[in-house]
Amino acid sequence: MNPGASYIKNVEEYFLSLAGEGIMLSSIDYDLIRGWRDGNIPEEIVMRGISRAFGDKGPRRIPGGRIRGLRQCAEYVETCAAEYGHAVAVAKGSARDESAAYGSVLSVTERLGRLIEAEERGPVRGYYVSLRTAILRSEGGDDAGSKPLSELVGEAMDELFGSLPEDEREKIEAEARERLGGRARRMTERAYAESVASFRNEILSERYSIKSVV
Repeated sequence: MNPGASYIKNVEEYFLSLAGEGIMLSSIDYDLIRGWRDGNIPEEIVMRGISRAFGDKGPRRIPGGRIRGLRQCAEYVETCAAEYGHAVAVAKGSARDESAAYGSVLSVTERLGRLIEAEERGPVRGYYVSLRTAILRSEGGDDAGSKPLSELVGEAMDELFGSLPEDEREKIEAEARERLGGRARRMTERAYAESVASFRNEILSERYSIKSVV
């Protein structure tokens, strides 16, 4: 299958799983997806933004309180892309792109170094250390082994979550499912897992004051 077509299909299915029955994408919605794809925004970040738009705070900012098209999610997708370091994940098509990407990585790792020095809480310090190590390892490998910053952030969040006491993990998981609410009944298994993980990471960021590295 054409990777571009797979990207569009995955984002479409994820959005519709949250929007529920009776919703169809418009030509403008498909143009948005193609724009995100062509802008090298990973589909998992697009899905995270869509999930955030459907979150507790999203509908209250949207006229009518119901999301009927991807246009209503665009702001959230673009915010997520910025928060998770989309600029670092740009394709290296020229020497100028490589220089810019290297500079972005250097800036992120330097910021993480400062956060590590200042952080006294063990689990959060471990998160920053893990993320910095993963970024340096990924950038030091070949192109096939490199990962977008968004994926590295997600993996480091998984490690942070796993390092917490069991009762704390259970509380966070329960809160993530609560934020998802009744939409879970209309979601595919994949969409449900993605949404719970997204809300879980937002809760972790809020509860432990995780700093953005962008």
